[in-house]
Amino acid sequence: MATFQLVKFTHMSPMHIGLGRDSYDVAAPALHSDTIIAALAALKAQSGNAHGIDELMRQVAVSSAFPYAGDELFLPKPCGRLPVSKQSEEQYRKRLKKVRFVSRTLWQSLVAGDPIDVEEKQLYGQFLLQTPADSFTAPMVHATRQRVQVGAEGDAAEPFTFDWTFFRPGCGLYCLLSCPDELLGEVKSLFALLGEEGIGSDRTVGGGHFEVEFGTVDLKDVAGANATMLLSMCLPSEDDLKNVDLEASRFELVQRGGFMAGSSVDGYRHLRKKSIMMFAPGAVLSGVHTLSGKVADLRPDATDGEVHPVYRGGRPICFPIKTNEQ
Repeated sequence: MATFQLVKFTHMSPMHIGLGRDSYDVAAPALHSDTIIAALAALKAQSGNAHGIDELMRQVAVSSAFPYAGDELFLPKPCGRLPVSKQSEEQYRKRLKKVRFVSRTLWQSLVAGDPIDVEEKQLYGQFLLQTPADSFTAPMVHATRQRVQVGAEGDAAEPFTFDWTFFRPGCGLYCLLSCPDELLGEVKSLFALLGEEGIGSDRTVGGGHFEVEFGTVDLKDVAGANATMLLSMCLPSEDDLKNVDLEASRFELVQRGGFMAGSSVDGYRHLRKKSIMMFAPGAVLSGVHTLSGKVADLRPDATDGEVHPVYRGGRPICFPIKTNEQ
């Protein structure tokens, strides 16, 4: 049994996670682990306690943020085809391709390699439910709002659209946390502060604020595991890659970068960070491994040398699974 700390974001205000460019009409589809850990590190630095940031980045791992509805937690679908029965595959092929999140109990069956039968009322957009339901409402919904940017005196106001993610009552996001006992109290305090400060864009007008609830969650061990699934973004080390057969793995690579918008120094926030490629959550890597990941410094090259480090955490949360795909 694998036990993780559970961090639930409750009473969430509308949120916008940017795509790293000057555009607000489309938001990032997810709040990923590297953004969360970077935000915690930034808050630690802003509080005047920059000492120990390196330890925080290298010893604490969080998953990406996944949705929940009431007491129901959803986990990411493993990359590749879902192990469903032949009849379900033939009947719901197009709808199964849209699935991104799986109810926790059903997810445990999927990652154990057990083929399942799927009924129509278990499929609701990007969600696959544990049991059929006559109705299901997604925990979050995207909506664009018209806004106006007011320039300097005499400049014409420019309208633009802003993509917000709204969360329904009793719903929100959560992440899993792996943390040494000696750092757990500090990390919980940083999460609480993050909820007060907000995450994402337009925090000064109420965007990305939330309250925090802590608990634990158990994921059952998988007998006969032969692969490793990522529940977070991962920047693998050289040793990690030596142990993984990428040709036999299923994964998506995502470019990470953007502006230094989270910097405590106003003059640095327009600078663009270096870009890196990372494994996305849901990646299924061949073999059972405990990947260490690594932390990258994305500080821009074209600076006067005084810009502070810009860390990107790539330490993953992994889970051994069983896959029958060749």
